[in-house]
Amino acid sequence: MFRLINLCDEIQIKIRLDGRIRRIGGPSAIAPGEDLVLRAAFLLKKESGSELGADIELKKTIPIGAGLGGGSSDAATTLLALNRIWKVNFSKSKLLEMAPTLGADVAFFIFGQSAFGEGIGDQLSPISLPPRWYLLATPNLEISTREVFQSFELTPNSKAITIQRFLDGSLTTNDFEELVCESYPIVAKYLHLMRQLGRARLSGTGGTVFCEFDSLKKANLALGKLPKEMKGVVAAGLQKHPMFDIWRAIKGL
Repeated sequence: MFRLINLCDEIQIKIRLDGRIRRIGGPSAIAPGEDLVLRAAFLLKKESGSELGADIELKKTIPIGAGLGGGSSDAATTLLALNRIWKVNFSKSKLLEMAPTLGADVAFFIFGQSAFGEGIGDQLSPISLPPRWYLLATPNLEISTREVFQSFELTPNSKAITIQRFLDGSLTTNDFEELVCESYPIVAKYLHLMRQLGRARLSGTGGTVFCEFDSLKKANLALGKLPKEMKGVVAAGLQKHPMFDIWRAIKGL
């Protein structure tokens, strides 16, 4: 299951007429060759044949390697923004076809609303979720999604959750949790401490752990109970991306 929350990075884009694509500033921890924002820009330029370029500045708020989809979100936003300001006007379906080239989760952020994901997460079906608030806590480490996938094997007890089982009330689980906790004891510690406050789970491939609450008050109360060594933040769940209606209004989307 994919759900948007109101925790976001900031991307600033300036059109260049010389066709060059450059990263201006940005997090030094991300090498230019691994930067999904740059990769998204180069991919759109290649697919569209646009003669325009861009200076792109990324200001991170979402922790890197935290299992929150920050890089995927940034890549999707870059595709959507450049698709408009370069006047490429690719359809949403075309952008969704391009998304897996950058990463499995990029398609969700182009999709732009709460969704149930099947396959590698790129087969998306819209779902309606109730208002919820999330207490997030992220250890001071970066987990490579690629490395987790490479060392991960589904256990015989792992059962695929279909959308029908999800709608019938079957609880979703994170099959990466055991592996990540074994590899990163600090994540196991965070889960243990968070489970004293609610039903704590691992987000994506980690290392963020989270608890879900049905009111902002309850989430903030839980935040106040976190041990001093844990830095937490409360985020609201969103049904749609804040720019969803703008994107939908763009020709072809």
